[in-house]
Amino acid sequence: AYDAPAVPPRISRRLLAVRPIPDRSRVNLWWLVRLRWAQIAGQASTVALVALLVDVPLPLVELAAVVAAGLVSNLIFAGYFRDPRPVHEGHLAGVMALDVALLTILLYLTGGPLNPFGFLYLVQIALATVLLHAALTWTLVGLSFLGFGLLLLGHRPLDIADDTRMLGMWFALGVAAAFIVHFLLRVLDALTDREKELAEARNLAARQERLASLATMAAGAAHELSTPLGTVALVAKELERSLVKLGGDPVAPLVEDARLIREQVGR
Repeated sequence: AYDAPAVPPRISRRLLAVRPIPDRSRVNLWWLVRLRWAQIAGQASTVALVALLVDVPLPLVELAAVVAAGLVSNLIFAGYFRDPRPVHEGHLAGVMALDVALLTILLYLTGGPLNPFGFLYLVQIALATVLLHAALTWTLVGLSFLGFGLLLLGHRPLDIADDTRMLGMWFALGVAAAFIVHFLLRVLDALTDREKELAEARNLAARQERLASLATMAAGAAHELSTPLGTVALVAKELERSLVKLGGDPVAPLVEDARLIREQVGR
């Protein structure tokens, strides 16, 4: 038996410097939370700008209620997973399905399929492609397709001029493209950083394992050497005692040689 050697200080400091590596789903979770804050702010500001700048009657109370539902759900979502609870893709898929439902209600209240902001379905689909597995992604695609299909069956008309509608389509395309590019790039960067941290942790673990293997080999070599070296030391000591008893000048060099053997074995 032997005591495991301590990790060298340089390696130990590097091990301590590595931050805890978050789970992939947890990384995706916090980026989804950020996306929803931006989404809620965008919905509120769009409703406010249309109400102030465009002469179109809007159901402001109902729209505010839908935006508030998204706000409250994101507060609950972020607060619930602030503690170290396990995060699964099903949680992410459920929240994104809720976002599809809220978007469908907003579009129902503001012109249905003729609302230019129907482009925002693509934001959810693109994000699901990165955050979720194929089955959940296709499920979200189906929900978006179903939501838009329900808008074809019934919606509240939005009486706006064609020029204003085309301007809204241009703006909605820019918003959807900006959301997709910005957040997908940020999510991919975060996941790339996580993969680098994982690679560094694996390298450090492999180095520590090699050090432990080397220590095991050294301990085994020391164990193998201890018995014969102990025997040599004992015999040299007995030889030295015997030579001392004999005494005389011719024996003195031999006594020194026996003593030298003991000293070297001790080293």
